[in-house]
Amino acid sequence: MRLGRTAERRRRRSVRSRRPGTRPPSTRPCCTSSPICRTCCSSTRSTTSATRAGPTRRLRASPAVRTVTGPLVSVIVPVHNGARFLAAALDSVAAQDYGSMEIVVVDDGSSDNSAEIAASYRVRLLQQPNRGVAEARNAGVAESSGELLAFLDQDDLWLERKVSRQVAALEADPTLGFVLTRMDILLEPGTPRPEWLPEQMRWQDSRGTVPSALMVRREAFERVGGFDPGYRLTCDADWLARAKDAGVRWSAVDEILVRYRIHGGNEIYDRDAVLREVLAVVGASLRRQRSVIGTGGA
Repeated sequence: MRLGRTAERRRRRSVRSRRPGTRPPSTRPCCTSSPICRTCCSSTRSTTSATRAGPTRRLRASPAVRTVTGPLVSVIVPVHNGARFLAAALDSVAAQDYGSMEIVVVDDGSSDNSAEIAASYRVRLLQQPNRGVAEARNAGVAESSGELLAFLDQDDLWLERKVSRQVAALEADPTLGFVLTRMDILLEPGTPRPEWLPEQMRWQDSRGTVPSALMVRREAFERVGGFDPGYRLTCDADWLARAKDAGVRWSAVDEILVRYRIHGGNEIYDRDAVLREVLAVVGASLRRQRSVIGTGGA
């Protein structure tokens, strides 16, 4: 009985010592210091219904000091069963030194906890039935509002100056429609090397023609059109071919700013399917060029 009375007296003293109109300190984490920090302010949308965000989680990488600002960059991250690498990809966005970004994650019908991982970051999360990566990217673009668009696949990584260096290149030359960057290849331990990947490319850099290396002006993207869902494996190569055929000017930042991860689960291991689609992309490009020549176009 004495212990109970003592606890009650302590509680009353605590209440009396608190100033009127104040509340106890909140333990809820604040995400205002990071563009994609904990999701006390994340939003989740679905093509069918809204879903609740999952439990918040701590970023493994501390957000960078953002000393560079400029036009808004919309970062589109399509994901399908990408729980294994998604957090690392989003952390690499958090580590950017560029401050004007919005992140749109499109969960393309994942059966793992990809959506829960995405919802633990300060991102806009869209959820849709599995329709393929092309439609997922297009949905993300439609939901975004940035003047510039950047794409990051669920298993790739950005180096911290990737966004700022590409923005600087586009700002320096207003005639450019899009900018690529150099990349290196991150071959996961124990992963067999794809037949198409030369041994020396395991450590040498190359010009990135993958979506994770692309930044494009929205007006140029709309001029070319979205990613074609008819190409399951090479919709990115098809988009670049169409951009070239449309006369969109481009450049590449001569710096390694992307890490392209190969881990055994990539669809690029289906060599025959990739080859068929590449031939289809080349054939479509040749037909477009012949059409322009035949009509006397420039």
